This record gives sequence, structure tokens and C-alpha cells, in this order.
Amino acid sequence: MKHSVLKVIVGVLLANNVGAQEPDWKGYAEVLKSVKSGEKNGTPLALVDYATLKQSGLVEKVYRQISTYPVTSLKGREETLAFYINTYNILALKTVVDHWPLESIKDVGSFFKPVWGRDAGTIGGNTVSLDDIENNKIRPMGEPRIHLAIVCASVSCPDLRSEPYTATTLNKQLDEQANTFLRNDKKAYE
Repeated sequence: MKHSVLKVIVGVLLANNVGAQEPDWKGYAEVLKSVKSGEKNGTPLALVDYATLKQSGLVEKVYRQISTYPVTSLKGREETLAFYINTYNILALKTVVDHWPLESIKDVGSFFKPVWGRDAGTIGGNTVSLDDIENNKIRPMGEPRIHLAIVCASVSCPDLRSEPYTATTLNKQLDEQANTFLRNDKKAYE
């Protein structure tokens, strides 16, 4: 009897100490090393070396990691928001890499079915589009700065950050993204 009670107590203590843990973003950090400062059409921006990413297979590896991540284990607003911002950006990168070479991410879609509504991958066992992630996962969290963090792979959109978003630094990262975007008077006009 004593032994059984001890097992139950240990089990409860272990269960309570098992906290959520964000995915290991090291692979995504490697992908983001391909982001370099540059200029396109007179607009200073962060450029992505898509050819190198396609050749390396890193985006596919990171996608496989997030596609199998148990999203039900995400705890709290910041952890969930960081996960879905990173997921959106990874899926946008994957979309371009999967169709490389191309002039614009918009070339992947059509007039009747824009790229944003096309299947971009599987997350949490569900096939999702970029629109699904933005409108059904991120927007309901009520964070207006996400529009400066999710990246549509266009000159006019906010730059891809050179580091993954994390729960512990999310507010600081979002503030920095907003400041960087607003200081670039060439953005949003292309």
C-alpha cells in the first residue's frame, strides 16, 4: 500500500513538472543564416539565398520537424504565438524553395487560387495554407505586431528576422521588428 501511494505521488510530481517546451529552433536558426542585408529595386531589405537553401535541404528538414511537433503541448500565448509566427515563415520559405527558381512567391498561385490559400504543409496533423496560419491561428491571439513578423517573401513586406522567435524574447523581438519596418521608408510601397 505504502509503495503504491509513493508511486502515485511521484507520478503526480513528475506530471506537474513536465512543462511545455518550444521546438528546438536550431535548425531554423541555420536556415536564417541565409538571410543577408541587401537591396532590391532601391529598397534596402533582408535577402534570402533561396538557391542555397534549396540545395542544402535545410528548409525541408525544419519543415519536417515542425510538421510533427505536438502543437497541443504549446503552453501560453507567447509560446503559441512564437510557434505559429515561425511556422508561417518556414512555410513561406518552403513554398518558395519548393518552386525555385521563380520571380515571386505569387507565381506559385493563380488569380483564382492565390498562393496564400494553397496547401503549404501539414501542422498538427492538419493540412494548412499560409492564410490558415495567419487568420485562424495567429490573428485570433490579438497581436497587431504579427503583421511585421510574418513574412510574405516580397520586397514590400517586413524583413525575415535573422533569428527564430521564442516565447521568452517575443515581445522584444516584435518591438524590434516594428521599429525596423517603420524606419525603412521604402517598405510597403513596392
